[in-house]
Amino acid sequence: MQEERRSPGCSFIPQTEGGLKRGFTTGSCAAAASKAAAQLLFENGCAEKASLLTPKGIQLELVVESREKKDGWARCSVKKFAGDDPDVTNGICIYSTVSLCAEKISMASDCDGYIKEVGGGLTLYLRGGEGIGRVTRAGLSCPVGMWAINPVPRSMIFAEVAQVCQKAGFKGTVWITVEIPGGRELAQKTFNPRLGIEGGLSVLGSSGIVEPMSEPALLETIRLEIHQRAMENEACLLMIPGNYGERFLAEVLLLPVEKAIRCSNYIGNALDMALAAGVKRI
Repeated sequence: MQEERRSPGCSFIPQTEGGLKRGFTTGSCAAAASKAAAQLLFENGCAEKASLLTPKGIQLELVVESREKKDGWARCSVKKFAGDDPDVTNGICIYSTVSLCAEKISMASDCDGYIKEVGGGLTLYLRGGEGIGRVTRAGLSCPVGMWAINPVPRSMIFAEVAQVCQKAGFKGTVWITVEIPGGRELAQKTFNPRLGIEGGLSVLGSSGIVEPMSEPALLETIRLEIHQRAMENEACLLMIPGNYGERFLAEVLLLPVEKAIRCSNYIGNALDMALAAGVKRI
């Protein structure tokens, strides 16, 4: 029988068959923090843990790390846990502010975001703040110019906040702002700059759960970059396995390194992906 190892700040998450610890995504953290902030605003308090059912069907009880409330708004945070996955976002706090006034959410930039008309007079408005990136290139899950908060996390955030608002009988507009302090710096250690996400991290997670050492996740990143290049009508793709290829490209072939796609050891997969994307030359 497999020993149960509880994840920090969370209820039990089943391990993989190989005994590796799973974690929970930035999307799950953002949804839990948003739920806690909504409860703090509308119910005058929130529990020590925010309950959340992930799309994978795993129930999470995530510890609320911080709480702050003033007139018309509340802000809570949840700490990211990546399990045994080597994730640069492990241990960072994801914050969410739920507000009844647009002014509170630092609308210095354009008033842009994702809108959800819940019905019954309730409208939810979601945007990014400090440490959340913006999409600058086509081919991603978010439109160009919008905050890098992926569709599944958006749905999770909207669902959790809507549930609290409806329970409280609130009608009107609620503003939700997700932030990751330090996200701009951490994003430089991720694929985000290569994918055209500028200014911070993405709020990710299609299942709500982090699968450690995920080969499918790496392959999906390679596929996404190839797809983007194909959409931009690049006639020839540069493809390198890693650091040695990068140095050879720069020092011997004198070609632009920033144009190269890293395919790691998945050369065959990358070639198949390029063929499927309609690429003619590599």
